[in-house]
Amino acid sequence: MSTVDISADYLSPLIDRWNFTEKPLIVGVSGPQGSGKSYLAENLVSALVLKYPQLNIVNVSIDDFYLTHHEQKELPTRYPGCGLVTDGRGLPGTHSVDLVSSILRKIKARESGFDIPVYDKSKFKGEGDRLPISQGKSINKPVDVVIFEGWFLGFKSVDHELENVWSQAIQGSENAEITKFLTRIDYKQIELIDQLLKNYEYLWSMFDRFIYLATNDLLNIYQWRLQQEYALIKSKGVGMSDKEVVAFVDRYLPVYKLYYHKLIQEGSLERGHNLKIEIDHTRTVQSTTIL
Repeated sequence: MSTVDISADYLSPLIDRWNFTEKPLIVGVSGPQGSGKSYLAENLVSALVLKYPQLNIVNVSIDDFYLTHHEQKELPTRYPGCGLVTDGRGLPGTHSVDLVSSILRKIKARESGFDIPVYDKSKFKGEGDRLPISQGKSINKPVDVVIFEGWFLGFKSVDHELENVWSQAIQGSENAEITKFLTRIDYKQIELIDQLLKNYEYLWSMFDRFIYLATNDLLNIYQWRLQQEYALIKSKGVGMSDKEVVAFVDRYLPVYKLYYHKLIQEGSLERGHNLKIEIDHTRTVQSTTIL
């Protein structure tokens, strides 16, 4: 079975008995870049819409809540010397958490007549910008089901254990090159990431269920992103070189090393509310577990 079929089968009994007059069903979907997370979220929504045409089902991405271009440009002043956060969008600290919270609270209150923002990654020669809210996704009636996706959804700060966790992450690196890369990172950047991640944890608490793709080898992310880039070059004629793709993934790797293994072992929500879908390097499902 595909990740979409597995997820739809997991959610369908829940949807069948859910009291939508009281509250919507909010489902988090997480997975590493290139793992098929966005594909899963988009096609899961399509499958559920076909099965439940009476429900208002929407797909939301945390990417659409990136800081505006102007706000991104201010990050180096706020966090000098912290390139993991300031050298581009994507990591904790590069989103408007308050805006995400506001939208989710409106959805939970079954409000309508508001817009979900849309982010255009092509603006400013690829630096990106959030579009005016008037150009967002209009919500004209209460939402019943939300599929909310993002690559680090469910990651949680390790707080006072950070130094030990980071040391273990470096020691357990996949190869010498990664070890060398991680040891060059100023520890104050790691502390900043952990502090910024705390701001997101309230959002995870608003999920009713959590679905995530799990791989036991983070090196797969490099392979998956290279495949994505080759497909982009084939279709668009432009894209990053292999070296640029590796550098792109490198910037995310410290966050994976800190938080990903705990997530895939324990889930993010209370016991029984997490669906883990284990995939191999070809993105083929190997097993599923409810945690």
